[in-house]
Amino acid sequence: PYTGAKSVNDALADCLELAEVMREIQVTRDKVEEIDDVLAQMDEDDARILRLWYIERKSKEEIAGAVSYASTRSVYDLRNTAVARFALLYFGAAALPSV
Repeated sequence: PYTGAKSVNDALADCLELAEVMREIQVTRDKVEEIDDVLAQMDEDDARILRLWYIERKSKEEIAGAVSYASTRSVYDLRNTAVARFALLYFGAAALPSV
């Protein structure tokens, strides 16, 4: 059967879009693997805080309970410390503030 140029172009465009989506999925998988590798190098408590906060999206109250802290303010301090340590491992010395 006859196939018009428009349907061929549409099919090619769909294939290109699919290829781009597949490339983006692989880039995302690679980035997740990098992050998992850094978390595996971290102190267990710091990694747990980051997982609860950023991956599991737990509330500050739930995180405070999970790490046995009475104050959500302490959770913010723990998170900030863990983020700084993560940044140092992930970005290296470039993560340190310049003086």
